[in-house]
Amino acid sequence: MPVAVKKDGFEAKQIMGGTYPEARAALLFMVYAEGFPSDDLPELLAEETGLRIDLLQVAQDDLIKEGLLGYRHGHLAATATTKEARHAYAKATGETTCHSCGCTESWGCEDGCWWVSEGLCSACSGKAAQWPPPLPEALRDWPLPKRQRTTPARWLSTATQFRAFFEEALAQHGEDALAEIYHSVPRGASARPTRWFCPDLPMLATGRQEVVGGKTVHIYLLPARAALLALDAGLVKCRKDKGVPT
Repeated sequence: MPVAVKKDGFEAKQIMGGTYPEARAALLFMVYAEGFPSDDLPELLAEETGLRIDLLQVAQDDLIKEGLLGYRHGHLAATATTKEARHAYAKATGETTCHSCGCTESWGCEDGCWWVSEGLCSACSGKAAQWPPPLPEALRDWPLPKRQRTTPARWLSTATQFRAFFEEALAQHGEDALAEIYHSVPRGASARPTRWFCPDLPMLATGRQEVVGGKTVHIYLLPARAALLALDAGLVKCRKDKGVPT
């Protein structure tokens, strides 16, 4: 099947119209892809694209509430990861998105890319091919969990928070660092000591518990570097929540 070459960006004028999703898409693209600093972006986009300024203002307010935009030094600025912004952009435009980096048909990777398969761009195909990564020597003594996991891990916070958490563990304890994470699934007395965090990446139960938000959670050890690689490979799905990682 022929694979369409993806564009590496688009002109704002391509999204002329008067719908709320188009307003969201225009704001996200201008801030994240173009890095456009402005304290009056809705007015400028309305003049440039013909989008209604009231729609742009409502969309901007909503994106700020959602944590995708914010103000820095008086200018509208990015406050989430590019991947999170691209996924929000794809939802607004209805375009297919790369499950690893979030790029779309009209918002491609910086150096250009194309579809290798559905939901995977050429820039990320090499990263996916490197999975699973080499794991710390300490994991060789861990018994393998039962069965195999085929679905991505779910992390109940943003990708930015996920990355910061594991990067801090690496900075404090080195490349073979094992980070402690919470898991809310109940554990029986005969449960195996390991579970799959995501496909091909195990985590080890410490036997300790904590109560977080009124819920009992179990503490597991997870190799920090592998967790970051899993995020890059699209094997971790992040979303904001008041809960805990699962």
